[in-house]
Amino acid sequence: ALGMSEQFLLKMMEIPLLDLRLSAAIFMQEFSSRNLEVSQRISLLHKAAVEVLESKKLKGVLEIILALGNFVNSGHQLGNAQGCSIDSVLLLSDIRASNE
Repeated sequence: ALGMSEQFLLKMMEIPLLDLRLSAAIFMQEFSSRNLEVSQRISLLHKAAVEVLESKKLKGVLEIILALGNFVNSGHQLGNAQGCSIDSVLLLSDIRASNE
């Protein structure tokens, strides 16, 4: 005769699509907390995007960077840029002073 544990496992094996049903039950159980976490992250990202878009100081810094870039590149086809990419702004950290 089988013990209680073995009988339970045999009964569980009779349930069709048990793994999918358990996965769905776990997903439903965790959905609310995951949804809240994702919503909070999206809200934080939205607030950060609004701060960047509305920042007068950042706009001023980017205008100065563009003006300096146009000055440095004057006389070249790159010297009259109307804007620049964020990638090119990130390259500023690679600029070194010259002692010439």
